[in-house]
Parts: sequence; C-alpha cells; structure tokens
Amino acid sequence: MDKKKIIMPCLVALGLLTGVLGQRYLRPQTQQEEAVANSTASELSSDAFSLRFFQHGLKEKETGNVLVAPHCITNALLSLQDIAAGRTREELQTLQLKESRGLRATEPLSTALLGVDLNLPRNEGRFPAMPLPFSENVPMALSLFNGSIGAAMGKGEFQLADSKMVTERTKLLAAATASFSAEWETPFNSANSRTADFDSASGGMPHFRQMRSRGQFRSAKAEDGSWKAVAIPFKSKAAGEPLVCIGILPAGSARDFAANLTPEMLTGIRKSLAEASPQDMLVELPLLELQIFPYDMRDSLRRLGLKALFDIETADFSPLTPEKIHLGAFIHSVSLSLVESKDSAKADDSLDYAPEYISFNRPYIWLIADLATDTPIDFIGLTEEM
Repeated sequence: MDKKKIIMPCLVALGLLTGVLGQRYLRPQTQQEEAVANSTASELSSDAFSLRFFQHGLKEKETGNVLVAPHCITNALLSLQDIAAGRTREELQTLQLKESRGLRATEPLSTALLGVDLNLPRNEGRFPAMPLPFSENVPMALSLFNGSIGAAMGKGEFQLADSKMVTERTKLLAAATASFSAEWETPFNSANSRTADFDSASGGMPHFRQMRSRGQFRSAKAEDGSWKAVAIPFKSKAAGEPLVCIGILPAGSARDFAANLTPEMLTGIRKSLAEASPQDMLVELPLLELQIFPYDMRDSLRRLGLKALFDIETADFSPLTPEKIHLGAFIHSVSLSLVESKDSAKADDSLDYAPEYISFNRPYIWLIADLATDTPIDFIGLTEEM
C-alpha cells in the first residue's frame, strides 16, 4: 500500500470535524515491562500502545469477544493534544504520541470534536474543532455530531452522544470511530465455505461458517510450540507493504495468552511473519462481521493516566478557547467485516490436499496491520465465541 498517501481531515457542517487525521505510531511508556524498555522505540512503538487498550478491554469484558481500534483512538487523542495546555497536555504527552513516518491507504478512520458555542480566537483554523452555535438548540448540534460520525461509519445515524453529555461547562466531545472492509488477495470463495464446529471458550460447540482458502501464505510458530500464526493479505492497488489479517492461534487458552501478551512478543510475531517465505497452505477462518456499538472510554483513558481531560476544574483547553471547559465524553465505535470474496468460483477440490494448513476453529487472537513492526495496528481482537 502507498505509505505516502494521506487522507486529510475536513471540516463538516458548522464546524464538526470528521476525517482521517494522519496515521500515527507510538513509543512505549517507561512503565512497560523491562523487555519493552530495553527494546528500540521504532520496534515496539505501535504494539505497546495497541496492547494497552486491548488488554484493558480484556479486563472490562471477562468473557466473550473483544475488539478495539487503537489507531483511530490515537488519532482522536492527538487531536485533543493539539488543543490542550498545562497538565491536560502533559498527561497526553506521557503517551508519547508521535507522527507516523508514512501513511497507508486504509478504510476510513474518523475522529470528531464537537464544540458548542466556544469563544474561539481568530486563529481557530489551527485547531481540529470549531464552534457549533446552538445555544438554544443543543439537540440539533448533537444530531449533526451523531449523523456525521454515522455517515463516516456507513451505518446511518448512531446515538453516539446525548444531551446529558453537553452542559454549560462541557461543550467538548470526542469520538473515535473505525470501519474496515476489504477484499482478500487470495480469495475465500463462498463455494469452498462450510459449516463447522467452533470449540468456544464456554465449552460449547456452536456451528459457524468457515471460510477456506488455499494459497501462498506466510506462517510462523513459536519454538516452544506456544503459538502459531499466519498472515492473510488484503488486496492493494498501491505499491508498498499490504495490510494483512494476522491470526494467532495459541496452544492453550487464547484469553490467557492475550492477557499475558507483551509488545515484545507481538512485535516478534510480526517480525517472524515478515521474514517467513510464503508457502502453499490451506487457511480456515471464521466469517466475521463485528460491530462494537458506541461506548464511552473515559474510564479506560483515566486508567492510562488521562484524568485532567475530564475534570471540570483542571481541564485546560486554553489554546482553543479562553473559556473553562472539559471533555464530556470520549466515544469509541468499530465496524468490521471479514467475509467471503465477491466471486462465484466453483469449489476447489484441491483444498484438502494442501501440504500445510491452519484452522481457526477455536478461540484465537487476530489483528489488522502490516508486517512492519514500526507501523500502527489498526484493529486487534480476541474471538472467543461464535
């Protein structure tokens, strides 16, 4: 994919910003494990931040599937850092957010900031927020906010924010939304799909639609046999490193493996796949259509040390406005589709004779990224139930 391609942010009706801010990557915090601290920032920057949010999600949801989009969360936090000062900005800077070295063409990622009747300075164009002048019509402002994000998601209007989130002292909301759907480089023909049993974490064996594809795939496995992984590339019309779906199949509990996964381990998996030679193999992957409905991430962000943002007394957005305001909500929503290819090819009788195969018919970890270890992870998830 073309890492030089960038989709610039755009202003939407009456100052609501939605758009793709640039792809970013992060360096690890000093509080990460010793192995991470001793590794280079360029190797572990993306994976460290992605795992923080993913593992917070594991703690918040003790059973079932987990999905987060770290890259678009990063975009929204960088937007807030641009308009923050004092302790608020210092807390955001501890995450060491940093501009990406290059950009990739991906499905749209969106951020939005809503400002209601903010007294902005004349150079407000420097900042990723503009006023919505609806003193007497906050519902209309919220409708624009919700509708614009829903349009970016391709899902119509979400009820992302409601009137409880906008008060005289709030006036600022943020949303981080991500939507992904892409064609596979090696097709998963619908004629090859079949109904199979999924050995779920709860002990059940529910049926699911299992996609099957034989092709040249990169695979890797741990020396101690604790995991094996495969990289399944998506189509790319541009030159450069393609996005891939990386499936990681642990030998034991997928949830325990995910909870103990370190940035060093995750970076090692990406590096092993990048260095592997493609080989003829059969991949069996569940058909996944996932949507994480909008939820407020303030508690997760507070656990990362971002407290001043939401505090009515300490929040400082003075670069944006002289008014005393704070962030009323930080809303996250994800829509993702990993489905069969759009074709009508006949069933391939050679699938069952592939020399190697990997079947994701039990809980596993997966991510959407490329194989370069210093580039962002767009999505990371745990599939535990069907």
